[in-house]
Amino acid sequence: MPSFGKGSKKSLWDDQKRFFRGSSRPASTLLQKERGPTLSTENDFSIADKWLYCGWELINSVWGMEEILNLIPHRPPFLFVDKIIEVTDEGAKASRLVRADEPQFIGHYPNNPIMPGVLLCEAVFQTAAIYLVKKMEKAGESVLEKTPVLSRIGETKFKQIVRPGDEIVMEVKMVETLSKFHFLKGTIKKADKLVMTTEFALALVD
Repeated sequence: MPSFGKGSKKSLWDDQKRFFRGSSRPASTLLQKERGPTLSTENDFSIADKWLYCGWELINSVWGMEEILNLIPHRPPFLFVDKIIEVTDEGAKASRLVRADEPQFIGHYPNNPIMPGVLLCEAVFQTAAIYLVKKMEKAGESVLEKTPVLSRIGETKFKQIVRPGDEIVMEVKMVETLSKFHFLKGTIKKADKLVMTTEFALALVD
């Protein structure tokens, strides 16, 4: 189990436990009960437990992570932004180190881990959510209890494979806002080379 600092870190762990229906049992036990025997070995279970529990140790160690947690509701193991690089009026840039012990690599794929394209998209969408919340705060709008939801995905192209050990940089740029829907473009790069591009829309809902 992770160790906790004072204040918000403990409450964040409480949030995570509530996500798993308030149980104090190991996360892999819950995964097995809810989804069947999708993790096939004792070692697989320990990997899942390590990530789901020790994600909070990561939060303690990554500079700036607390700001991210205060801006968006996503939590490990479904948080795909490590650091905010910059936020401007036009967009935002953030980064993430892809780690070998993340649970998706148990099945995608054994002996050849590849970051799923849908999770790369999610990293972009979370960067966009950070941008929108910061933009609304700057404009004096209330963002309390707001949840970012994806409303549209347009043309998306993948140029390179992302593997454990790669550091990726997500960048989003605002296109336009129509009513409550925010249309953006996003990219991911690694080592300054383009990994993917996407067009999408988000809304912030109660």
